[in-house]
Amino acid sequence: MSILKQASLLMYPSGYKASKLYSINPVDGSGDLSFARSSTGTRVNDSGIVETIAIDTPRIDYTGGGCGKLLIEPQSTNSLIYSEQFDNSYWGKTGVSIIANDTIAPDGTMTADRATNLFTGQKNIQKSITSGAGSFSIYAKKGVGDTITLITLGPTVSSTFDLQNVTASGVGVIQEIGNGWYRCSIPITGTTQVRIYPPPVLNDYVYLWGAQLEGVTAATSYTPTSGTTVTRTQDTSLTTSSNIAAAINSEEGVLFVDFDRLGLDYEDSWIGLYKGSNSFSNSIRIIYRKDRILAYFRNGSGYQAIMTYYSTFTMPRIKVAFKWKVNDFAIWANGVEGATDTSGTTFNAGEIDTVNLGDYINSPNPKFNSKINALAVYDTALSDADLTTLTTL
Repeated sequence: MSILKQASLLMYPSGYKASKLYSINPVDGSGDLSFARSSTGTRVNDSGIVETIAIDTPRIDYTGGGCGKLLIEPQSTNSLIYSEQFDNSYWGKTGVSIIANDTIAPDGTMTADRATNLFTGQKNIQKSITSGAGSFSIYAKKGVGDTITLITLGPTVSSTFDLQNVTASGVGVIQEIGNGWYRCSIPITGTTQVRIYPPPVLNDYVYLWGAQLEGVTAATSYTPTSGTTVTRTQDTSLTTSSNIAAAINSEEGVLFVDFDRLGLDYEDSWIGLYKGSNSFSNSIRIIYRKDRILAYFRNGSGYQAIMTYYSTFTMPRIKVAFKWKVNDFAIWANGVEGATDTSGTTFNAGEIDTVNLGDYINSPNPKFNSKINALAVYDTALSDADLTTLTTL
């Protein structure tokens, strides 16, 4: 049996229904987690199609193919009110022609537009806006041409996206969606105008769909608009119960999370175990903060361990384990023991009864904006050999 499947509480992003995430362990379902989101939201399904998911229903996302990942995102608003209609006068055009509804869009409908450069040199589609920090994103598919450039003014941020070789310059991020479509995004600061440049060669064109401008510094899941701004509310998953408590050993154990860091490099991101309704006095927490991973263990007597592992994480995926045991605390990440603490007490039996994905104490917004591949809790402190195996990519 693999080490992961030996966890006393194990959640893969697979089975779900409205208001619930199914766990694999315990097998009787007592470890299932609650889920809530007060609006609809979108995901990329296993066929590479962007689809709408109902209120209070978890979103298992397949962006880029492979296994599904659980989306946990903060609330975000798309402030571009015609996100799919580039022929609308809402969008300014300089030397660019738009043929509306010219090909199949990422959502499977005939709503993607063709954007053609009418002159030699860079011409653009633009929109003047009032915006602070955030992100600008769009879906693009190559036509005769195979590049687009996104630029924001005030200050200038720019990235060119190669839709053939799947690369992005500078601060740009490109994600494969499926069916030849890619999502291209850039972070913005104090922007006064956003611009989309099709290929610079005369009569070259690309296909565009789904523009999004939001106040979150890494693009979140797509929120379509048609005449007004639209807000997708936060995802929350928090379960407090005696059944969960039975799967977690307060005296010793391991909290493990396998996640994608895309979207997390700009702010703290939290996953934790708690005593009742996020009590600050009793908590076991993992925090990712761009160039470091932190682990906190706090009981009624105060902090028993505060550890920091500094590292430049270049891979998009990170596997982190936090081990706790009396006088034996450690952080492991991607196969490396990053920090230890050899002095501290833990809890009495039965003091941890809450699992929380993407929230910190009683914060009104979740502190997580990415994708979870797996979450596990062990009721024993694993050996160094097992922790190496568990966290190695």
